[in-house]
Amino acid sequence: MNIKQELNPSDFEIGVVVARFQVHKLHEGHINLINKVIENHKKVIIFLGVPVIGNTKSNPLDYASREAMIKSVYPNVIVLPLKDQRSNEKWSRELDNQIQVPFGERSSLSAVLYGSRDSFIPYYHGKYSVVELTTDVLYSGTEVRKQVSKEILSSEDFRADVIHATYAARPVTYPTVDITVYNDRGQILLAKKPNEEFYRFIGGFVDRTDINWEEAAKREFSEETGGNAEIGNVSYVCSGAINDWRYGKTESGIMTTLFIGKFLWGRIEPSDDIASLHWVEPKNINVDKDIMEEHRDLYANLCVYLDKNNVLKIATEVVE
Repeated sequence: MNIKQELNPSDFEIGVVVARFQVHKLHEGHINLINKVIENHKKVIIFLGVPVIGNTKSNPLDYASREAMIKSVYPNVIVLPLKDQRSNEKWSRELDNQIQVPFGERSSLSAVLYGSRDSFIPYYHGKYSVVELTTDVLYSGTEVRKQVSKEILSSEDFRADVIHATYAARPVTYPTVDITVYNDRGQILLAKKPNEEFYRFIGGFVDRTDINWEEAAKREFSEETGGNAEIGNVSYVCSGAINDWRYGKTESGIMTTLFIGKFLWGRIEPSDDIASLHWVEPKNINVDKDIMEEHRDLYANLCVYLDKNNVLKIATEVVE
């Protein structure tokens, strides 16, 4: 390990390490870095980056877990949180402001910041000097996390950690889209799933690749009707929480958005997880007897929308 900058780190009173340490244990690269800083300075601070959005694959560990990991090996080192900011400039100012805090408001001790390969250094725009430490032993935090995620251990600690992570996670609202289309005969398209007696709307979960709700609805329509039909004039009808039995005993749930479009041309056939497709006249549908329970509120709102906008009347008048 060597120091690239032409300065003597031991001339500085405070040694500062800025890192995320998003791994299950300190590896050789971490240990070499921290040991070098402790060798050069009596006062050492380790700032742990705290993301705005936690519990992700990039940032699976909370601050407390990482602080405990470091303190178990280096009990005398000061460990502090450093929250992510919108800009590098604001983040750098916050880091500079926090460095002197542990030593008193009027402290003006000199400090130097340490980083390693792929560290914070390119993003730091503060007032303190920076040292980049390099090593021949390279580690990828991403690969370490990926390998750890594949391990299933038969221990109480492992199961306790899984429970802890689950309780620490926020409840999730899953966005979905539902869609129906109308034709020139004054009918709308509804679907039935395998082993279901009642009608429901075509729909599914929004993908991260969808550019907006309308495109998500078009994609779901295409996937569940064979991909051989064209629709247009996709319009918003309503939105609302879905009382889905699969999430009945969880804190998470589904929020959907219902759209309606005009069937233009093509052939429709059941696809994906749809068992059958049906053109129906809304006036012949009894919402409480013919529609799946989780879609009844959506269907009632659709009927209000159809009446208010004269959608089906306009469609049939065009044919006449």
